[in-house]
Amino acid sequence: MLTFNNLGYTFYIDKALNYQTPERVKTMNKFIPVLLSIITLGTSSIFAQDAIPINNNMYHIYGPNSTWNSYLHVGGNGRLTTNASVITTNGNLHLDSKNGKATYINHYSSGNTYLNTNAGTVAIGTSNPDLNAGLHIYRDRYTIYGPNSTWSAYLQVGGNGRQTTNASVLTTNGNLHLDSKNGKATYINHYSSGNSYLNTNGGNVGIGTTDPKSKLAVNGQIRATEVKVLTDISVPDYVFEEGYKLRTLKETKEFIAKEKHLPEIPSATEIGKNGIDLGDMNMRLLKKIEELTLYQIELLERMEKLESKTK
Repeated sequence: MLTFNNLGYTFYIDKALNYQTPERVKTMNKFIPVLLSIITLGTSSIFAQDAIPINNNMYHIYGPNSTWNSYLHVGGNGRLTTNASVITTNGNLHLDSKNGKATYINHYSSGNTYLNTNAGTVAIGTSNPDLNAGLHIYRDRYTIYGPNSTWSAYLQVGGNGRQTTNASVLTTNGNLHLDSKNGKATYINHYSSGNSYLNTNGGNVGIGTTDPKSKLAVNGQIRATEVKVLTDISVPDYVFEEGYKLRTLKETKEFIAKEKHLPEIPSATEIGKNGIDLGDMNMRLLKKIEELTLYQIELLERMEKLESKTK
């Protein structure tokens, strides 16, 4: 039964869309087919606002469809878990599947899907997302990408704790973790010839340690084909300048007897405690080599003098 309150007429439509004419509708015989077509097409400005009025908590049910024997519930107050539903609460739109079933968007179409093109946040697992985020996935949920076509590999983004079956990008207490699948490698800039930058604004890098005390801390061996140390320590060529006061061999002997190490070279205890600064140590060793050269030159001059006296 449809009631057009603004016209004051009531008429009935059966399943075959035939109409009967009780009450005052007998005078409307010529107009009812026109009204039906207007309602069907949805083009009447008279009925645009409430063409099929549903008041209070009433709703429409569509179905069951022939393939799935399913119903669609549109409108009403609150979701009916026995049917898929489209409802509104306080201006919010709800798309809900039947309990235990899925909600598909653009499932049968190959077209694009657009969400929040005029701003707003898409939230998964929360109704209180970070409003500055485009996508907020809450709690221990995560995103899985893959498998890719070349390696049949998956990438996990987010979640609580690493899943060793996938490569993963996640966070713990504000820390960022890049992890490969167990037994696999982690590549940085593998396919690119560009530079890689680490900690350009401060902080240290630790390899084999989570407590680095310097810009690069390695707990283990380092193998390289070339190591270049840049230092602001001056090269000790001043040893060969006129007026350089060379410690005598006697003074050096006395120092060694007392300190058990060379002058200006750290002791074993100091090295064990503080390690070795390669740049500084190489310059110190170079200085000792230059001083040894001066000692040899001095000895050579003495030998030449003795030889000249014996002739």
